[in-house]
Amino acid sequence: MWQAFQGWPEGESLHGVATLASQITQCPMAAVSLKDSQNPWFNARVGLDDAAPSRSAAFCAHALQGGELFEVEDARLDSRFANNPVVQGEAAIRYYCGIPLISAAGEPLGVLCVMDHWPRRLEPAQRKALALLAGSLTALAQQRIQLRCLEDEIVRRRHAEQQALHLASRDALTGLVNRAALMDRLDHAMKSAARNGAQVAFLFMDLDGFKMVNDSLGHAVGDDILIHTAERLRLNLRESDTVARLGSDEFGVVLELADEDHIPAHMALKLLQAMAAPFLVGNMQLSVQGCIGIACYPEHADTPETLVQAADLALCHAKSRGRGRHAVFIKEMNRQAVERVTLEQDLREALDGDEFLLQYQPQVALNGTGLSGLEALVRWRHPRLGLTAPARFIPLAEESGLIAPLGLRVLDLALAQVRSWLDLGFSPPRVAVNVSPLQLRHGFDAQVRERLKRHGVEARRLEIEITESALSSDDAEIVEVIEALHRMGVSIAVDDFGVGYSSFALLRRLPLSTLKIDRSFVQDVATSRRDAAIVQAIIQMGRGMGMRLLAEGVEAEEQQAALRALACDDQQGHLISRPLDPDGCIVWMGRA
Repeated sequence: MWQAFQGWPEGESLHGVATLASQITQCPMAAVSLKDSQNPWFNARVGLDDAAPSRSAAFCAHALQGGELFEVEDARLDSRFANNPVVQGEAAIRYYCGIPLISAAGEPLGVLCVMDHWPRRLEPAQRKALALLAGSLTALAQQRIQLRCLEDEIVRRRHAEQQALHLASRDALTGLVNRAALMDRLDHAMKSAARNGAQVAFLFMDLDGFKMVNDSLGHAVGDDILIHTAERLRLNLRESDTVARLGSDEFGVVLELADEDHIPAHMALKLLQAMAAPFLVGNMQLSVQGCIGIACYPEHADTPETLVQAADLALCHAKSRGRGRHAVFIKEMNRQAVERVTLEQDLREALDGDEFLLQYQPQVALNGTGLSGLEALVRWRHPRLGLTAPARFIPLAEESGLIAPLGLRVLDLALAQVRSWLDLGFSPPRVAVNVSPLQLRHGFDAQVRERLKRHGVEARRLEIEITESALSSDDAEIVEVIEALHRMGVSIAVDDFGVGYSSFALLRRLPLSTLKIDRSFVQDVATSRRDAAIVQAIIQMGRGMGMRLLAEGVEAEEQQAALRALACDDQQGHLISRPLDPDGCIVWMGRA
């Protein structure tokens, strides 16, 4: 509380208070002694030299302890002060009278005191006047205390507001501005560009492979990647540019283009090159590249929201072309986005109707023993686009979360067809049904069991075909489902083997029945020693693990002969047959 006296205004100086105390008591010496957290000292004095304050502290301490007017008529006769230097020395203080300054909260603030070189005693009127002066000084101090508290509260609240504003506009992990702050800056930049006839570019970037790092190595490693990414972006941008984290692994950059030298595509390339270097996290080097979509004002959009949407569409286009790519928005992307939304809606409606059908491609033994299986291939009878291949709608079904109901529809159609063929006297060894990794979750094995029972089909006649990417990580849930299907008697085939990143530990552990050698190796197996060596290695490995080996995409007799020489088990492709409708399969099986 004593700080309230600091910086006392000139017109109300503590020196003036000490002078007035000296005058009303007719004492040659007076002082205002303020108490801090440790020691009292004289802050204003009249008739005292510079050394006197520290040596006179004992008098003021007694005044503070007493809590009321404290008077020493002759210090030389008082054992408490007789040997004090200010009594025996040059100051020669014989008389002391001090009144403590007590705050409204009862806290001692200091002492107003007067002193004389001769023994004496104040008259009652002088005591009363000194007490009134001390009371006025305390009241003024109390007002200053309240004012100081108010000022401190204002400063505290202003600081809290600034902190809240900072936190509200910043991403807590990277320190970059967040989406809301970026949209404000983008709006400001676009308005400024409109006034000055300039341009603004927005770069939308996300990281390739970040989810896999985050899922496999943990969120702490993922957070380090995001922090390093933010730092690389900052280092490669101008101070006038704005970079923000928009969420997860998405970042946005606002470029105010004052001249043609600062071309957005050049900046995108610079940022992508910065991202290309591996990240050092702990003792690991991790490669996480980025893709960037670019949109410009006023060429591509006229509001911040539509500019970001345009850049997002360009980003999707860049990602479709591979890692480390960038793309500039064109109006065709808008048309494609609208078409995608329309197609997704059509797909939802198709699941409630009867628009999906299956074609079947025969699989035959290379040793000439006949049919070894059929692969079920889904087609969509789209009312506007006609017969549509799965490459057009399966990725969309996976992205939109529709793959699970679509996959079960395909499984139902395939098992119903197997039942129909069996009833007609045809007995295909197995029918393979493609299943997305997104379907291989808890409960899928139970769904398969229920449908086998419903259609009256033995489990041995069903083969579940999964992509190699489903085996790229040790996902305990996927492993559990595959093992449950095997125990049920269902065969498990790995599609497009050789082009993914299969875990060989998983290949060893999982009960897989078939490896389907990818068509990219089969294409040149008869002419390329390297491809032939790869196919041979896959066959030897699969055979050593007790698996059936099936070559995909066999289209020429030379390929067939090479595969037969390498002791591959089965083949599938146009050389044998194109995909057939169910009636065509009956004709084909009748001839086989």
